[in-house]
Order: sequence, then C-alpha cells, then structure tokens
Amino acid sequence: NVRKLSNLIYNSQRESAMINYILRESRILVTEGENTINKYCVIQLCVSDKVLALAEISTSGNLWVFQRIYVDSEHRARGYGSDVLKKLTDYLDINKIDLYANIYSSGSLSDQQLEAWYKRNGFVDSKDISYQLARYSR
Repeated sequence: NVRKLSNLIYNSQRESAMINYILRESRILVTEGENTINKYCVIQLCVSDKVLALAEISTSGNLWVFQRIYVDSEHRARGYGSDVLKKLTDYLDINKIDLYANIYSSGSLSDQQLEAWYKRNGFVDSKDISYQLARYSR
C-alpha cells in the first residue's frame, strides 16, 4: 500500500514538504518531493511496513547531493544498500542528474571502505572541489 509506505519517508524531509511523486515497484518505493528549502528524492527498500534500506538525495543550490544511505542494522551485508543504490543510479540516469557526495561513515564501514563501495557503484573523484565524489549521469 503506497499511502501506508509513504508515511515511512524520512521525517525531516516530510516536515512542511509537498510530495510530488510516488512510485512503487515490488519492494522499492521512490518518493520525490520538495519543501521550502530544496527538492529531494528518497528510495526505500521495504518489506511490509519495515524499511530495510534507503537512499536519500536532495538539492543544494543547483546541485544534487547525496544525503545518506541507510541499511537497518539487522539487515546489513545482504546487498540491500547496493539494491537501493542501483535504483538510485537508474533514477539519476533517467532524469539526467549528476550527484555529488562527501564521505561520512556512521555505520560499520570505515570512510575508506565506504569510498571504495561508492566507486564500485559508479562514483568517481569529483570535479567540484566542494565534494569528494560524483556520479555523473549516463
């Protein structure tokens, strides 16, 4: 149920946000929206009412910036993070979006491991000095 799953969207983005688009494909929920500050997209891997993994991007000025990737601690090392990142990169390519990221590990991976994971998934060193990595649309 898309309406029920849309309530699982990251709360800080929902605050005074307008949801423009919701797409449900199997266990993946894609939500686009905007608030008074920026536009955003959240991609969630859900089973029933539980979010197993999500990726969140938003605008910062004219750039799209990777905000976070999250995998529920009970479901790590099962490929769920890679699944939502793959769906995110598909979304980026369809919408011709370049994505910028800085690396701040807060989970079980070190910054170096996280950087290597991003690079295995299509990110490269950024041409913009404000960001460490970028994923340029294809």
